Amino acid sequence: MEKTETEKAVKAKEFGRLTHRGERVVVTCSVELRAFARHESMIKVRPVAIDIQEFLEAESLEEQLELIFMYGQNDIQPVYGAYSVSCGDVIVVGERKFKVIGAGFKEVDSDYSKIGAFDFLTEK
Repeated sequence: MEKTETEKAVKAKEFGRLTHRGERVVVTCSVELRAFARHESMIKVRPVAIDIQEFLEAESLEEQLELIFMYGQNDIQPVYGAYSVSCGDVIVVGERKFKVIGAGFKEVDSDYSKIGAFDFLTEK
């Protein structure tokens, strides 16, 4: 069943806040930059803004997470004082969290520090 634009927009709000930038609407998502943090106090949260139309065109959660990863790169969307999104960082989607791993993403619970960025290599 095809989702309406309103249903898609509501789904987009789960990823972050919707804001207007001129005539454009963007969804701004949060990524916890954990990959290079040596302890909890060093973790920064990086905002990642994506045009709502491009975000809504993604057909799956995996594609939406890929967009967040792509736009989280400093060569595409520079954020002063923040690293690019990397393996080991965590994308926040409402109450859910997804750790960036070597090939894709892995949903994690509150104890996600135990999941390494390259754990997918040993999964069966």
